[in-house]
Amino acid sequence: WDSGKQVVPIMEHFKIDITNKDGKKSVDQTVLRKSAGESLIVAEYIRYSKLSKLVTSFGMNYFKFINKGTNRVHTTFNQILDTGRISSGNVRALKPNLQQVPADHAHRGCFVAAKDRTLVVADYSSQESRILADRSLETNLVDFYLNGEADLHTYTAKLVYPELRGLTTEEVKTKHKDKRQLMKSLNFALAYGGNELTISNNANIPIEQATQIVNDYFLAFNGLKAYFETAKK
Repeated sequence: WDSGKQVVPIMEHFKIDITNKDGKKSVDQTVLRKSAGESLIVAEYIRYSKLSKLVTSFGMNYFKFINKGTNRVHTTFNQILDTGRISSGNVRALKPNLQQVPADHAHRGCFVAAKDRTLVVADYSSQESRILADRSLETNLVDFYLNGEADLHTYTAKLVYPELRGLTTEEVKTKHKDKRQLMKSLNFALAYGGNELTISNNANIPIEQATQIVNDYFLAFNGLKAYFETAKK
């Protein structure tokens, strides 16, 4: 099951469409996701792949990162050029990448501060989008940061999908998770110069659907399109 090459003929046996954008056979989750609701074996395989990855990365072999002298886990943080971002870890030095630890209690709950110490978590809130709002002065984006709700991706989903307007942030997050996730992808991809082809590949949707979504996005954030065109020139 851990060999994609061996899983391909099984999926073909069950008449599962496993052709990717390049016309090649693949059992990558982005390809299989479209068939998850139609076949039990696809849904189970995707679930197995996720759990297998977690066990491989954060299972018994993670104990090798425990320092024998301190009996704790240590890492290093490295500045990435002048971007303001950092990377974590050095596997050769037995220092794990702590930024990759899954954001759920089952995994992060295993990390406990030393006696009389406290683990502090800090993060920038929508750093890139705030800079984009400041540079572009796009009306709806600026309005969100001055008066809007706490979640940009939900806010975007409500603007792009009329049927979501009037719903609470929690309702969008729980009942329309797929639409919010797509808007999250859009918010990041377009800010970094992506286009409908980027969205089509990332979300594994037809280029026509991706084009319509991008058009709707720029209708919602009309000032961004003008800003991007000016920036490109």
